Amino acid sequence: GDPQGRGQPSPRLRINPDAAFSVGISVNTDVVTVLVTDLACNVIEEIRFETQPLSKGLTLQKLSRILAEVQENQGLHADRLLGIGFAISGFFVKRGEQVNAPEPLKDWSLRPLHAELESHFQTPVWLENGATTGAIGESLVGAGLSYDNFGYLAFNYGFGGGLVLSGKPFFGSHGNAGELSAVLRPEEIENRPGLGSLVEELNAAGHEIRSMLELQERFDLSWPQVAHWIERVSPQLERIIHALTAIIDPQAIVFGGEIPRELAKALINGHRFWHDERYRANRPMPDMIVSSLENDSSALGAALLPLKSEYYI
Repeated sequence: GDPQGRGQPSPRLRINPDAAFSVGISVNTDVVTVLVTDLACNVIEEIRFETQPLSKGLTLQKLSRILAEVQENQGLHADRLLGIGFAISGFFVKRGEQVNAPEPLKDWSLRPLHAELESHFQTPVWLENGATTGAIGESLVGAGLSYDNFGYLAFNYGFGGGLVLSGKPFFGSHGNAGELSAVLRPEEIENRPGLGSLVEELNAAGHEIRSMLELQERFDLSWPQVAHWIERVSPQLERIIHALTAIIDPQAIVFGGEIPRELAKALINGHRFWHDERYRANRPMPDMIVSSLENDSSALGAALLPLKSEYYI
């Protein structure tokens, strides 16, 4: 409202959203998302394209063309670009520099990726795990509006997670906090709740699902393979959720990534927390919620990394 009381009114200060912009790029096994935000964290444009990003070079060339088109169409001058937040599936083997990505992204793995990205785009780049940037996106415009502490489950081709504690992302010593599949024994990994194994089951039954986007668009909870997959992955997911609950005591656990909403709800409805029943008083358990973000939360969180680094605490 307007300043009240005696004396000279204090000047109003507002962020000029057009003063700068930031870009977030999220690379998954079959889809790449480019998201542009202004200085006030408003989404200017989001572009998602299906691809098989086996070739890092070809994918980067396409990304450069898309960014040039967006800048021209939106009237964004290159000198106002703060930088690029780049999110990719996988875990760090060298913090912020090298990742070990899933098999379809082998060309991006175990190489000086951060240096290659900055050389290609000729701008500062923040390299981060895609599940962690998904948690960052949720913290700012999704679950974080209601919860200060939550765990984020990233259901993509593989499976990962991110942590938000006291409203801030927790990265860990090596950038791998939330690498939830590490809770499982090696022989259990093939039964982790990654969507790649669901697509394999569906395709074996003749559904011909070619991407995670197509899975979202065509998903039918009544497919028999879905019930089988839920039964197959639920023990591992149950253990991961209980470990997450015991270690960080979150207010909520967010089901995000590329999972169809109906499937996320089915997993939540099927989960049962273990209880001690000591003195008939149980520990408080977190809320289990489906991500409500319409934008790609991983790309959005990535786009906010340069803004956070340069302007926001």
